[in-house]
Order: sequence, then structure tokens, then C-alpha cells
Amino acid sequence: MKDAVAGTIDAFASDGILLVGEAFRKGLKETQYSIEPNRPLTCISYSMILPANDSEWEKTVNEYIRVKLSISQITDILTKLAGATSPLLINVVGYRTHLIAIYLYSYS
Repeated sequence: MKDAVAGTIDAFASDGILLVGEAFRKGLKETQYSIEPNRPLTCISYSMILPANDSEWEKTVNEYIRVKLSISQITDILTKLAGATSPLLINVVGYRTHLIAIYLYSYS
């Protein structure tokens, strides 16, 4: 990722949420990079295996899903009210990306 931001290589490919999390972990500002496309190429349902009887990890996963869904619902409402190009919506989408990255980083 460092080489892509520095321009040493043209691009670095990975899962979008992993890229955002790594950029946050490295202290990069959103103006220092862009993720393309800004929407996933596909919507694939993921599953995971959790350690048996690890209620803290299960709580973390469930809380992340709850937060992500809540912010997505707010984004949908703002899109309907203000339009997809509204500065308000653009700020919320940026905040959502930042919030999810913080949330994932804090539990890694």
C-alpha cells in the first residue's frame, strides 16, 4: 500500500474494507489515496468460523453488523431526500468508511 500511495507502483489490489482499514492503520488521510471502484464489484455473502464459546468476539461481529446496517439505512434515507450528489450524503459516506475502519481496527 505504501508503494501505491508513493507512486512507486501503479496500484495495490485487495478487499475494499481491508484497504480502508490498512490505510487508517497507517495514518493515511482520505485525500492521500482513492479506492476504485467506490462500490464493490460484487456483493458476495461472507461467512466466518468463530472460536467456540467466544462470546466477546461474537458480540464484536454482531455489533459491527448492527453499526454498518444502521449507517447504510441513514445513507439510503439521505439519498432519497437530498440526492446522491448532495455534499451531506458524500460526508456521511466518508464518515461511514472512516467509522467502519476505526471499528475494525479497534478490535484487531
